[in-house]
Amino acid sequence: PLQLYNEKVGLIKPEVNEFVTQRGHKLEPKARAMYELETGLDMPPQTCQSIHYPWMRATLDGFNEAAGRGAEFKYIGKKEFERLKKENTLPPHHKAQVQHQLIITGFNQIDYFAIWCEETDEGLQVKEGVLIPVFVDIDYCADLLHKEMEFKKMWDNRTPPEPSAKDYKKITAKEFKDLIEKWKKAKADADKANDLEK
Repeated sequence: PLQLYNEKVGLIKPEVNEFVTQRGHKLEPKARAMYELETGLDMPPQTCQSIHYPWMRATLDGFNEAAGRGAEFKYIGKKEFERLKKENTLPPHHKAQVQHQLIITGFNQIDYFAIWCEETDEGLQVKEGVLIPVFVDIDYCADLLHKEMEFKKMWDNRTPPEPSAKDYKKITAKEFKDLIEKWKKAKADADKANDLEK
């Protein structure tokens, strides 16, 4: 929560994998077309706002009010795709995003549609897609909504949350060694400056 808070108030830039993000945006129309052919549903993108909590918003990759369904399109690697296809369950790291969308839209279902692609002479080609219907998890949504409301209070009061284990960065041996070398150099320079003053 602290990292998200710091991003929202502009203290740090969001950590984004530009390659995956750009590729995902580029492939979204292909994923949508594949999904629409498979389901027979039109799924244009839509930004939504909660009727009950106007400060809550979400951008859905696909939205069909008549069907009461939304869609979330993801580009993933082949290894992750094969695991997803075998287990046929939503990846845990996307659960909050999709349940958040369900809270905001009031829909009973969001379709998680993942694709994997391959580089060919003709460019990037979508090879296959897997559709996982995701339904409202009442207990999870209640807990998520409670956490989002607590976060909103912190945001309104400009009170950062307490740091959690996720807010600390693990330093590799090389990074640690580099920091020690910089500290040693700074200390040597400071000692030298002190000696000159004597």
